[in-house]
Order: sequence, then C-alpha cells, then structure tokens
Amino acid sequence: LDLESLSTETIRLAMLPDMKPIILAFAFNPADNSSCAVTVQNHLKIIDWRTKGVVSSTSPSTDDPLQYLAFSPDGQKIAFTCSTAANTYLYDIKNKSTTILPCDSIINSLAISKDGKILAAGGDESILLFDMKTYENIGTLSG
Repeated sequence: LDLESLSTETIRLAMLPDMKPIILAFAFNPADNSSCAVTVQNHLKIIDWRTKGVVSSTSPSTDDPLQYLAFSPDGQKIAFTCSTAANTYLYDIKNKSTTILPCDSIINSLAISKDGKILAAGGDESILLFDMKTYENIGTLSG
C-alpha cells in the first residue's frame, strides 16, 4: 500500500479539479493496493492513486451528498448511501451500473459480509439484509 502517493491533492485532481473537495466518505478497495473510493457531494469516484486517474465513477440522480461506503471483498462492487434518502445504492464497477435497493429508513451504516454474499444496511431501528446477487431483501434484524 503506497500511502505516500495518496493525498488530498491526488483526490482533488481525480475528483473535481476545479473544486476543493469535502470528502464525505472514503474506503480502500480490499482486492488491490492501488484504488480507493471517495465521495464528494453527489459523486462517487474510484481512484487509482498511483496514476491519479479515475477508474470508474457514478453520480446517481440525487442532489443529496453521498455517504457511507462498503466495498465487496472482491472489489467489484461498492455500496453507498445518500445522506437524506432511504435508499442504498450498489455500484458494479466493471459494468458501470447502479442498482437501487429500497430501504424503509435513512441508512447510516453499511457492511458487506466477508464472503460477499450479503449486504447489511443499518438504519435507525433495524438492519436490512440484501442478497448481493439478486439484490432482494432477505431479512431484517431489529432490536
């Protein structure tokens, strides 16, 4: 992991060259040592910090800031949420496609199981579980 070349300047150049970024979320890709995901405003960018280039990006149709990130263990998908919408998004990096997973409350935490089969999206009173292949809600955990 080359943290020397990872800097705010690298992220700024790759994200929005004309803006000073306010980074709302950051996650390392667990499958390689060269890429990470960052969110600035309503943009999600996968950045290779060695080349300072954008590997992939998405900007869902929302003006809400994107928050909370979770990579799949194979590094091929990344889950993210918006700050005020009751949805979780699952972005397929290779296919550059985004799937919306409807949730019943604002999500404030995300995790993907170690085997990459289940996405957990935590809201105020419950945790929704989604199948990572079918994108179906497979259960709810509540306290």
